[in-house]
Amino acid sequence: MARKTSVPWPAMPLAPGYLLRFADLRPHIRLSRQPVLTLEQAGRFPRAVRFGPRCTLWRSADVIEWLHDPEHYRAPSLAESRHGR
Repeated sequence: MARKTSVPWPAMPLAPGYLLRFADLRPHIRLSRQPVLTLEQAGRFPRAVRFGPRCTLWRSADVIEWLHDPEHYRAPSLAESRHGR
């Protein structure tokens, strides 16, 4: 059986105020997990919220901001994100 490699298109647009798992995020960003993690470590993708070793979520408002200008996006530093939100 052939492996499904295509990523489905999103069913609905992103709305601010939600937390997204990677499976919910992927149709919107069209990237696999490793490039997302690499961009996040470089500060070029929104920082994930980690609720444990197996639960990683992203804030939809941050992802929407990234989608508006992925080339020039810079994640706030940890100190800014703790005080600014």
